[in-house]
Amino acid sequence: MAVTEKPPGKGRLGTRFRGKLASAYGQRAHHESNLWYVYSPRTNSDWVLRGDLEWDHFVLSESDVRIKNIDFSPAPVAGVFDDGTHYQTILDAVVTYHDGAIEWREVKPLDASRSRTERQHRAQLEATRVAKVAYTRWTEVELHANPLKLANWRRAIAWMAAARDYPLALQRTDLAGICTSMKQ
Repeated sequence: MAVTEKPPGKGRLGTRFRGKLASAYGQRAHHESNLWYVYSPRTNSDWVLRGDLEWDHFVLSESDVRIKNIDFSPAPVAGVFDDGTHYQTILDAVVTYHDGAIEWREVKPLDASRSRTERQHRAQLEATRVAKVAYTRWTEVELHANPLKLANWRRAIAWMAAARDYPLALQRTDLAGICTSMKQ
């Protein structure tokens, strides 16, 4: 019987899925938000998103042509306020644009608990000031401003995820030709 070698650091696909999801499930504690396991064509990576708003943010981020790279699971950021108290905060995404600019993003519902989110917001503002990066907070207002775009890109991302293991050079060339001919 032949033994097949597994690539280093990679297990079977189902095992990797279960590991990532089990970790995310344990981290969500008492919260009842949905977990989304998604494939990002932009980063060629799988991500676990915690909640429907993060899913909508993911879809809009994938559709934004200005974005070069995005990390949907950045490391926690720690620091010290001017009064000497320490803080640690977790961002929802770190975006790198094609022009080199970096933006830290937080996704929050409009009706989020004020006391916890205010402390978190203060820590994130301080961290972005120290790091000299832009900071934006996304809510339903920004995320649901264009429902047709969300619906269309959900379908496009699903197709790209299904086709990610297939060579599509011929289709890409055909599509580029169509787009070029439409410009003329």
